[in-house]
Amino acid sequence: MQIILKHDVNPIKNGFAAHGVKLGLVAHGHSPDVARRNLERVVLLYLRPFERQGTLKRELELMGLQTEDDGAELTVVAVD
Repeated sequence: MQIILKHDVNPIKNGFAAHGVKLGLVAHGHSPDVARRNLERVVLLYLRPFERQGTLKRELELMGLQTEDDGAELTVVAVD
């Protein structure tokens, strides 16, 4: 399953912050690309417990996240 995550990237002191719009999670990095990749990792770690419990699909619906269920493992892609 692939999670499509809309986000904003803003400059901060000593780097950039990527903010997941619907989740409220934030990740930092020394460049916008690193901040985006770190956000993808943070969201993936946040969603893993729901996947293990079997409630991932329901939680994603409640969060309003767009998904593509391709039968593969859980991945997160941050898009502009």
